[in-house]
Amino acid sequence: NEEQAFWLFIEIMEKILPVIYYSELVGIVVETTIIENLISLYFPELYKYLQDNNFNIPLRNFIHKWMVCLFTQTMSPEMVYTFLDFLFLEGSDLLIKNSLFLISYIHDKLFKSNDFEYMYNIFNEDILNIHDTKTLIYFLDDKKYDLTPNDISNFQKKMAKPIITKFKEEALASYEEKFNDRKKSLKKKGINCNPNWPTCYYDDYAHTIIEVLVLKENGVGIEYPFSK
Repeated sequence: NEEQAFWLFIEIMEKILPVIYYSELVGIVVETTIIENLISLYFPELYKYLQDNNFNIPLRNFIHKWMVCLFTQTMSPEMVYTFLDFLFLEGSDLLIKNSLFLISYIHDKLFKSNDFEYMYNIFNEDILNIHDTKTLIYFLDDKKYDLTPNDISNFQKKMAKPIITKFKEEALASYEEKFNDRKKSLKKKGINCNPNWPTCYYDDYAHTIIEVLVLKENGVGIEYPFSK
């Protein structure tokens, strides 16, 4: 029922997936980058073929979709149930293992890709038509590619730092641009914001800047000057 589905979702979000998984999609970008690197490691000929034919960006986008929906929109129901069983048993490492399984399953067809439409059909229709749960169980349970939880953890740490740094830089640049635009807009109205505050609140209805911000500390309202 809906309540059980909700608590299963909470279990996945809070106890199984990495902490930053859905935070600005940083975790998803990390997992996608790891999978792309592993494809280049375990399927070098396929990876080179996709690179040479400029299919590396579509490949990343398809894997990104897998990570966002946890394969629930890309695999047949019986395959999804099998994957989720393993996900609850073994944790988020299964995201990478399942991705490698799908790549191995469509490996030969990807070599025939000569345009984006053909590749799109492989990643959508062909994967959706996979019903081989026995092979999936064997693949997920097997120690294929010698990928241990410690290996995956090291990959995540290595990939996460530059990605998070890039996200922070882009977010800060976007924030500063919006803040400066806001200050210019208010300055035209003769309003000067306090430069020590990260934002500037203005009551457009009363046509005045908010003078103080009231925050509660230990149950007591404390007034902080909000403008100059």
